Amino acid sequence: MTKNDTIEIKIRKDSVNVLYREYYTDRKISRVPHKIYTLPLGNVKNSKLVSDIGPIGASLITMLNKIESLDFVYLTYNSVGLSKKRGRDWTAIEQLVFLDIQTAFGAAAYRTKNW
Repeated sequence: MTKNDTIEIKIRKDSVNVLYREYYTDRKISRVPHKIYTLPLGNVKNSKLVSDIGPIGASLITMLNKIESLDFVYLTYNSVGLSKKRGRDWTAIEQLVFLDIQTAFGAAAYRTKNW
């Protein structure tokens, strides 16, 4: 991916669980089919994340860890599922999530679609 690319993010909102959303990308995020991280990460080292899930996934998890409104992250090859804390607003959280995904891929921009 070059710095001029735009990353496409498809958003899947769970109709039953309003605390959970999934974000699918048009590029590979993780080396493993699925991995769950409870936030905050605590003392997990970046080198451990890189060896477990790869550099893009590690970068994304590290950035998402800084969003205090999130409870856990479910990472797959091409998606990241997020659970937010009760009483928190998805609108504010999503802007950070979109920027974190864009940054993890080194993209110049992002484009979103509801799914």
